[in-house]
Amino acid sequence: MIGVTEPVVVRGKRGEVKVQAKVDTGASRTTVDTDIATRAGLGPVLGRVRIQSIARIRSPAPSSGRSS
Repeated sequence: MIGVTEPVVVRGKRGEVKVQAKVDTGASRTTVDTDIATRAGLGPVLGRVRIQSIARIRSPAPSSGRSS
C-alpha cells in the first residue's frame, strides 16, 4: 500500500536528491519539480506545464443507474 507521500531518491548526473514524493499509481505521466531536476542533474527539459491542484476539479454527479 502506498501512503500519501513516500521517500524517493532522484538520481541524475549531479548525484542524488532525497525527497518526499506524492505517488499516483493511476497517472499516465510523471512530473518532477524543476528545482529537484536541476539539483539532480536531470535533463534536458523538453517542455513545461503549470499544474493546478486536483481539488479544483469536480467529479461528475454519480449515475442513478436508470436507463432511458
